[in-house]
Amino acid sequence: KEPIKSCRLYTGQETAANLIEAIIRPKLDRSPFEKEGKGRVPDYPIFSGVKDPMVRALLAVCIGCDAVPGGVKGMGPKATSELISRYNALPGPILHNKLADDIRNAKNAVISEGEAVLCLAKSLLYEKTNNGYMYGAPDELERFIENFADEKTV
Repeated sequence: KEPIKSCRLYTGQETAANLIEAIIRPKLDRSPFEKEGKGRVPDYPIFSGVKDPMVRALLAVCIGCDAVPGGVKGMGPKATSELISRYNALPGPILHNKLADDIRNAKNAVISEGEAVLCLAKSLLYEKTNNGYMYGAPDELERFIENFADEKTV
């Protein structure tokens, strides 16, 4: 096998950066996060320590994901890091709503309703995979299907 000749990686999660560093550094003889000659881990490790799937999805909406490619305008890693640190101590649903409201109120944001932000985040959580859903079957989806589907669409 040929050795790795070049590699530059970016991640918003310090744990992932440390694991990648441990695996790839010996093969490259330098950090895969090098920037201008020095090792580099995330300046704003926004996902580090965040265990709540909805919060992780909301943060992904901020910085960019398949539901919001490119993220919310004005919500880069620094602004997103400040946002999560502002509300991190709040309990689940209150935290979710606060984050959604601040995301929709971000300068240049085009999403006008907090509920729409929550819906985008849920679309990430309820993404269909080979083994079911990413984070369990969504109750909302089952109710939606019961209320709106007909014999032709089921």
